[in-house]
Amino acid sequence: MAGWESIAWFAMTFDEFDSFEECFQASDRIEQTNESDGDLTGCSLWDLRAFLLMEERGCHHRGDWPTPESMQLIYAVIDAIRHKIKVANDGKTMD
Repeated sequence: MAGWESIAWFAMTFDEFDSFEECFQASDRIEQTNESDGDLTGCSLWDLRAFLLMEERGCHHRGDWPTPESMQLIYAVIDAIRHKIKVANDGKTMD
């Protein structure tokens, strides 16, 4: 379980600053999915990464850290990202 500083650094590696409106929409989709069924594994990798970027930018601009409730969702998003990477790697064959 990484701390917020490591997660924030990772979030900033998603260079979508020209698509902030799309990132806001993606973040909303993640929150809605989390509220409806909590299964984020069906969300796109782009949406998951955009959510983390928006969380980092929000905290940066407010000068605060995520609440414990927000961190639960952030960890769920990271788990969904890990799941997507594992599935993608498992699907690759070794030549």
